[in-house]
Order: sequence, then structure tokens, then C-alpha cells
Amino acid sequence: MGFTAPGQRFQSSVFVAENCLDAFYKDTTIIVKFNGNTVTVTNQKDSKNMTTTIPMISRVNYDTLMGNDMIVYTWRGTAEYNKKIHGGEIMLKSLLGFRRYIHVNCNGLVTEGRYPEDVSG
Repeated sequence: MGFTAPGQRFQSSVFVAENCLDAFYKDTTIIVKFNGNTVTVTNQKDSKNMTTTIPMISRVNYDTLMGNDMIVYTWRGTAEYNKKIHGGEIMLKSLLGFRRYIHVNCNGLVTEGRYPEDVSG
């Protein structure tokens, strides 16, 4: 395993989880858009945007009714806008080529691992 993968995985998981908590506690809708390794977070309540780069993002497999490669959080989680019933996943790739997956489920819970339907493929 590469040395950078666990730290980046933790950083990415925390980043995604923080947005879920913001939507819940601030009673707003948070939209997280992925464009390559650039991530833009928009708070619908006050239209504030934050953009950051997470270099280890290799692929996003999370599609919503508002668009592809984005996660939409409400106080109930992500289910309201998901195209897939169980959410989706983000693949991280270390500089040495090791891959890890972050699964965001329909309740907004962030865990390490594959989307349930993608495990066999």
C-alpha cells in the first residue's frame, strides 16, 4: 500500500462527511460537484461556494437527478436526488497506483468500500 493513500482517503472521507453534517444541522441543501479532482461545494441557503482540489480523486460514480458526478445532501441524506438507490462511490488512486473506494450511501453515511452493485464488477 502506498503511504499517501490512507491519509488522502481519510481527508476525502472527512470532507464528504462534513458536507452531510452541514446539510443536516444547518437545514440547507449542499451540492458537492466533482470535475476531475476539483470539488466545488455550494450551500443552497446562502449560495456560498467553496472549491478545493483533492489530487487523489480518480473517478466519481455518483449520479443525481440534478446532474452526474455530484452529491446532493439534504437534512434527510442523499436519497431524494440519487439515481441509484444506494448512493454511489468515489475512487481514490495513490501516486503509486493503489486504489481505494469511498461509498456514500442514501443516508449520507460515508464508508470505505465499493457501491453494493459494483462489488462483483
